[in-house]
Amino acid sequence: MAEYLAYMGLKNENLGFKSKDVLRYLRSLDFCEKPMEYLDNLIKFGILTSSSSRLQFSFPTIQEYLAAQYMLQNSQDEVIDGFEKSYIGLGLKLFSLLWNFIHQLMKS
Repeated sequence: MAEYLAYMGLKNENLGFKSKDVLRYLRSLDFCEKPMEYLDNLIKFGILTSSSSRLQFSFPTIQEYLAAQYMLQNSQDEVIDGFEKSYIGLGLKLFSLLWNFIHQLMKS
């Protein structure tokens, strides 16, 4: 679920998250039996850092990599629509169009 957090952070242009919001999200998904332990492990292994009641990814490249993993695992339309009002969205739409064009060329 770190992938989804990374994606949502980029989508909303957030550099961090409130700890309680992340825990609430993890509990709502029924992703794991012990969401606090999962969150502690993300911090322990250096994926996230914690300061006061906020969490953020240790490095922007970690967030970008995990967000990219989320994007690869989900539908193109969902991902692109999530960024529709930003420059990232325009870039993703252009990339998607080029990718589909190249894919069609390769088939013929």
